[in-house]
Amino acid sequence: MRSRYRKQIIFITLIISIGFSISAVVTYSREKGEAEKRILEESLPLIGDSIYTEIQSSIMNPVDIATFMAHDSFVRDWVIDTNSNPATIRRYLRGIKEKYNAATAFLVDDAEKKYYTDNGKQLTLHPNASRDAWYWRVLADPAIYELNLGKYQENDSLLVFANEKIFDDDGKVIGIVGISQELHHFKKIIDKYADKYNNDIYIFDQSGNIIIRSSHASSPPHFDFNSMNAAIHQNETIPHNFLLQSTATERIVGIRKLPGSNWYLAVEEDVSETLKNEKKSMIETLLVSIISSIIVILSTTGLVYNTQKKLFAAATTDPLTGLLNRHAFHERIRRQRKRHGDQAYLLAMIDIDHFKAINDSYGHQFGDEVIRDCARALSEEAAGGNILARWGGEEFLLFAPQPNGCDQISCQQWLDKLRANIAARRIRCNGMEIAVTVSIGYALAKNGVQWEPLLEMADQALYAAKQAGRNRVMAA
Repeated sequence: MRSRYRKQIIFITLIISIGFSISAVVTYSREKGEAEKRILEESLPLIGDSIYTEIQSSIMNPVDIATFMAHDSFVRDWVIDTNSNPATIRRYLRGIKEKYNAATAFLVDDAEKKYYTDNGKQLTLHPNASRDAWYWRVLADPAIYELNLGKYQENDSLLVFANEKIFDDDGKVIGIVGISQELHHFKKIIDKYADKYNNDIYIFDQSGNIIIRSSHASSPPHFDFNSMNAAIHQNETIPHNFLLQSTATERIVGIRKLPGSNWYLAVEEDVSETLKNEKKSMIETLLVSIISSIIVILSTTGLVYNTQKKLFAAATTDPLTGLLNRHAFHERIRRQRKRHGDQAYLLAMIDIDHFKAINDSYGHQFGDEVIRDCARALSEEAAGGNILARWGGEEFLLFAPQPNGCDQISCQQWLDKLRANIAARRIRCNGMEIAVTVSIGYALAKNGVQWEPLLEMADQALYAAKQAGRNRVMAA
């Protein structure tokens, strides 16, 4: 066998070496195109998803705070109570500002159109005042909250506002509450993720104006946001990826809308170097693969022989019990019948009684030990020319040739002895000890009948043994 396998390995080595040489150019050409497609359609969009998720979480934090304020029972009760003391809401807003390090915290009482801030200032909003237009815009918007860029009422500084409506128990808007963060706070967030992922990051408004951009991002960007608007507005709930190609570079831009706002996050990456490195890595991998494969094949002549033996054992043996598995049982029976022709035989199906209850009561580890112990007991009794296999779960199958013809009485006695020996055993595992029983159904082939039809007969006999109370032997 060893010489035969050595010749096969040498032949396979030559074939593979020639095959590698012929296919190298074809493989490189195909893999080059697939690498480009993989980077442009899978890898880079996944990076864009990560950036979007992390930045969205950071930028939407003010909205979460505004939501908390709008649902705070203290805030709702204060707005509803017409005799509420302004000093109490100012202390509340001051506490929110300090706790979340916000630029401002504010509340608008819709009934009185009063604008309260954390610093104690109290303003009256007017529908005709341009700087108060934001309030009526938010009221008219069906959305519950808004994230917007605006100016502070007191000093006109540019801030990012998170505004959320307050509702009474009847669902009527009774005010608006929220916080603001300075614009440079969000720029720090953008820069953090731009440096982390080595990308250029922008936030645009609906008109294509850049609200924030990462420090190293080009201005203007390498892409025209307005030219992409039509594709983006078709479905603003999904990301949109655009490939930008020029003679010098290849770039990919991912754009998606930030929820609850009219802002759009754009992530741009120069993929030219990535593609170049991917192609270089692919060539190196191909060469290493060719050399490694040839070396491994040349050095495995002896190893393959042992490996074949192990593989054969793994393919034919049940790993839990060491018995033949179902496939190997079929093959052994086929060879047995081919050698002995019409010799009579016994076919018995053996099943552990109440196995599910054992598993449920003592655990699967104990159940495995029960199966192993029964397999050992059956192997001891069925030694010789008999064929024993684990058929599945807690079932075993026994093929016993009867060269002197089938004597049902002696077969019954032999199987009953086997059953009794198992019942007399004690199985120990994890400090516990139990006894188990088995039920056996069997069929006899007296005139060289094929074993497959007898399997159904043995199974029916096993079922009859179970129905009759278990721990017994029944003939078909």
